Amino acid sequence: PRPLRDYPYGRLACHVIGYLGEIDRWRLTKLEDYGYKTKDIVGFGGIEEKYDYYLRQEEGGLSIEVDHRGRTVRVLGFKPPKNGKDIQLTLDLDVQKLAEEALVDRRGSVVILNPSDGAVIAMANSPNFNPATFIRDAPQARLDNIFNNPQAPLINRAISGVYPPASVFKLIVAAAGLETGKINLSVTFPCEGGIYVGKRKFSCWDSHDRQNITRAIIHSCDSFFYRTGIILGAEVMHDYALKFGLARPTGIELPYEAAGFLPHPLWRKVYKMQKWFEGDTANFAIGQGDILVTPLQLCRMVAVFANRGFLVNPYIVKAIDNQDLSIYKKKFGRVSLKDNTLNCIKSALRDTVSQPSGTANALAGLSVEVAGKTGTAQVSRGLPHGWFAGFFPYRNPKFAICVFLENGGSGSAACIVARQIIQGMIEQDLI
Repeated sequence: PRPLRDYPYGRLACHVIGYLGEIDRWRLTKLEDYGYKTKDIVGFGGIEEKYDYYLRQEEGGLSIEVDHRGRTVRVLGFKPPKNGKDIQLTLDLDVQKLAEEALVDRRGSVVILNPSDGAVIAMANSPNFNPATFIRDAPQARLDNIFNNPQAPLINRAISGVYPPASVFKLIVAAAGLETGKINLSVTFPCEGGIYVGKRKFSCWDSHDRQNITRAIIHSCDSFFYRTGIILGAEVMHDYALKFGLARPTGIELPYEAAGFLPHPLWRKVYKMQKWFEGDTANFAIGQGDILVTPLQLCRMVAVFANRGFLVNPYIVKAIDNQDLSIYKKKFGRVSLKDNTLNCIKSALRDTVSQPSGTANALAGLSVEVAGKTGTAQVSRGLPHGWFAGFFPYRNPKFAICVFLENGGSGSAACIVARQIIQGMIEQDLI
């Protein structure tokens, strides 16, 4: 007997589903006490690996009595094989298709979740792979092309890829400034293309006039956030980032989720034996430097502004063997933010899209009002990464979205991908 899998949608959601393969030595060592044995077909990656024990079939058997020549005398017993348990996901097939189509020929990830309860509606990654390749006795050369591909098609970038968040992190800095009272709507800073920290100039991507917190979010003014970050200090920004769920796994039911990383002056001193300078604080305030996040973490972070202060726990398994698990997954914590803080940042996110000078203006003009923030992360090699994180519809948010483009050039490119997805959802009446 040989277990089979049918993939009617081919590559769709392949990183979430995973694939099947012959058990390797490492897994056999861990699982042989649970009935696994050599040559077993087991799950690798995604739901296939995480829930292999539920998905795998129970082998049947036939017990017979034979004579001294090995001829059957009688049947002693028969145990029929059993199929594995069915698992139902929270993914919306139509939205998942739109997300994957928008990522074609790009490297990156799209995450869309319900900001009210954390249900993942779409999780797309590119490049991807066809899980059927691994169960059809594919030539070794074809498998080697997947495993050795420098584009890393097997990596679920949404949960395992870590990247600097760039200007999307400014939302946390803004929340920290408003909550601590270090800044308010009447506080303004000039922007003349950057500021000097010591003898080094920290540049802004453009020259702006005097900016308050709202205008600084709309225009993504680095100068304003350099100054705000220095006023707050690295420790305060670090602590607020923790409140928004960064630097720890979200707990989604998929293997190999990365925690990301948040720098701290004490960490720098203990582990690198280096001093933390004011310039490091300025860099931290715009989401650059040592800070690393996953696209799922940023989607969860922006959902806090959509659902008015709750940090949801993302989940992707809706039911196992027809038993609804979603009722147990709707757990979330409260991010202590004042109403004024939430209102200020939420309206600024709307204006970032709707105003002509807003950095996410590429999403304006849709029949659904979108709010969000762009980010352009400078990296050591290649073009910058592009981010867009936001939610829609603005008045009654049903979707939080994060688009990440690896070496995509800018946040504007991520906005174009987000617009394609949202426009498709509008046309198919999915909103």
